[in-house]
Amino acid sequence: MKNKKGFTLSEILAVIIILSLLLVIAVPASQGIASKVNEKLLSTKKSVSLSAAILWGQDNLSCFQATNVCSSILQNESPCDSNFYCRSISLASLAAEGYIEYDDEDKKLITNPVNKKSMNDLRVVIKVHKENKNVTGFYK
Repeated sequence: MKNKKGFTLSEILAVIIILSLLLVIAVPASQGIASKVNEKLLSTKKSVSLSAAILWGQDNLSCFQATNVCSSILQNESPCDSNFYCRSISLASLAAEGYIEYDDEDKKLITNPVNKKSMNDLRVVIKVHKENKNVTGFYK
């Protein structure tokens, strides 16, 4: 008898079936993980952008005391408590001012990681207390 080396067809098929089952289980699980990671990334991106807007507001208090100052960047927001100045700024303006980073190399786009759409026009409302100049912010 010859000493045959190699695998039989049934052994190869068994390995292919086992690998297929592992893929069927692993792929959906990894997609769920990727989705959760993107949602966490969006939450973090919004949190960082909010902090950047508050920092921008602290650095540019003069923009809040007169409506025509910084009008190319800020929009008036109402209703606003009479004790506050309320203005909103876009994420694109924060990026152009250097307070947050763009996501692309062309420095034109801030991307939502969940739906892959632009966040450039997303606005953060910055509230500055008229007396103590305390700056807070929230998403519009």
